[in-house]
Amino acid sequence: MRGFWHTIALIAENAGTFNKSLFAICKSVNDPDLLKSVNLTSNPADKRKLLLKKQPTKNTLIALDKHLRSRYGLVLFPYELAELNRIVCEAAATTAPHADLKKFWTGLGKVAKDNRNHPEFMQAVGALTSDAWAISQFVSNGVSLTPWFRLTPEQESGLRAALPVGGPTFQAAEDYRDLSWSGGSCESILMASDNWTHMNV
Repeated sequence: MRGFWHTIALIAENAGTFNKSLFAICKSVNDPDLLKSVNLTSNPADKRKLLLKKQPTKNTLIALDKHLRSRYGLVLFPYELAELNRIVCEAAATTAPHADLKKFWTGLGKVAKDNRNHPEFMQAVGALTSDAWAISQFVSNGVSLTPWFRLTPEQESGLRAALPVGGPTFQAAEDYRDLSWSGGSCESILMASDNWTHMNV
């Protein structure tokens, strides 16, 4: 997820034409060249299926992967690319795309500007916007991020100081999650090849 979180932080910062470039690449269609549906059980008598709509095509994922690798050195797995595609497409349909992420980045202030070129700092920023448990434990319970991200004490204290519970920056992260992950549970499906020894997503 590191590449995904880093990308979310770059969307929040939106330096140069970063978001514009993603809007130009990301697309969702109702009839992709992927699976049309997935059986929910192996029981032939059970006819329930999960229909897959508004999915990216393989060409969209390939183009997005090539763009992020070549321009920014970011490596995202197919599932992460598909999630990024969904988030970008949903944002493009709003009147103010990524407004909550931008508010979050702006609210971080100096610590964000000073560390925008530090990969693990950017990964931590993306994780804090995307994971409700992570931000609540970090801000409310004083849990350190350093077991997962190599941050300096100054970086971590700067993030914590910019994120008081209930403050506008903290709220911006909540508003972003409400928009990007509005469901009560994850309904994503990952199909794994039988000859895979492990999956690193």
